[in-house]
Amino acid sequence: MFQKMNIDKFLELSSGPESFETDHSVIIHFNYGLDELDALHDLDRALDRVIKKEKVGVYDYHETAMDDTDGRLFMYGPNAEILFKAVKPTLDATDFMKGAIAILRFGPSGQISPEIEIVL
Repeated sequence: MFQKMNIDKFLELSSGPESFETDHSVIIHFNYGLDELDALHDLDRALDRVIKKEKVGVYDYHETAMDDTDGRLFMYGPNAEILFKAVKPTLDATDFMKGAIAILRFGPSGQISPEIEIVL
């Protein structure tokens, strides 16, 4: 059964602590080359955990090439720098992240926005 509510109540509910702008992004390009995806799935869980704990954004997903030689991680939040600083220790502790390139994008996708590239 649906509950009726006015728009003001709805907006109040949808602006809680987990609701925020996700205009900035951190995208990590990495070489992988492992036979199994277990290590990548472990990293997925660790990144999701730290981002939620620090309340700095959302971990979206990863994608890998068909042969698993390389991939990308996608994270979004209101401030790319704060998001990156939160996940950097986790990335630094992951062997296959050595030499990865982090792209911090300071604005919404689809628009020209400043970017910074950082080699891990």
